[in-house]
Amino acid sequence: MKLKESGQRRPRQDGASVRCKPVVKSIMPAPLSVGTITPLIRKAARWKLAGACHEAGHAIVSRHLGLPIREASYEVGESKGEAKGQVMVPPCGIFELWVNVAGCVAELLALGQKDNGYIRFCAISDGARLHQQLSQYLEKWQIRAYRRKLENDVAEFLYQPAIWKCVCRFAEELLRSGWLGAKDCTRLTDDVPKANLAEVRRTMLNPTFHNRIGPRFGRKQLLAQKQWVREAVERLPSAFHIRPSLEVVMDWLDDGDYSSDEKKKLLSDVYAFWLQPSWSKKPREA
Repeated sequence: MKLKESGQRRPRQDGASVRCKPVVKSIMPAPLSVGTITPLIRKAARWKLAGACHEAGHAIVSRHLGLPIREASYEVGESKGEAKGQVMVPPCGIFELWVNVAGCVAELLALGQKDNGYIRFCAISDGARLHQQLSQYLEKWQIRAYRRKLENDVAEFLYQPAIWKCVCRFAEELLRSGWLGAKDCTRLTDDVPKANLAEVRRTMLNPTFHNRIGPRFGRKQLLAQKQWVREAVERLPSAFHIRPSLEVVMDWLDDGDYSSDEKKKLLSDVYAFWLQPSWSKKPREA
């Protein structure tokens, strides 16, 4: 995606005009305009909406990967910034990394910011799960760099106008009701395009690092980040051979309100990825 440049003119003290250096614009869409959604959202403080968008980001990316959502919840506290929520989805192996980072990515756009340490601090559980999955493959500095890459990859999907509308719609409903069951989650995410997990795998193992939504790095720092991302993707291929325990997945589906046909379809659409005959190594369970 090409970045746009815009030139601006400003007058000098002597009345002449000079050409300013081109200003590089971010690829991020315009911040979520609270006044253009609904009366309910319009009255909500931006941080409340951003928190709902955080959970909606988890939900939309989960459905993009083909995962069913058992329930989603979001509870706003009395104090500013005090809120908690969760989106319950079945295990999906290494692909859960996309789901983990989607919350922060969506919340950043809802606030109209490129990066925010407070958001990362609040999403401690997301970061902890990501670190737990990657710590057996990567060093700490590689995990930090690879997380930035994941955030940029997920932003390429979530920040598409059509997908962002899905995020806002889910966030609006979640903010209104506070809890959504499986049927409501499915209804609100029916038009989310389904990903090919083989394509997602290629994206996750692509060492390209754009750093479009992260903090600004100096040249030396950016080169180091790119090197750590390359090292990370070289270590991660084996992680895609570890499939989730199908027994755990079946127990999860049994607890939900799914018919036998729906269960078969979910298993064939998502978990058949680990049963591909093209794998050079036999997948093993986590």
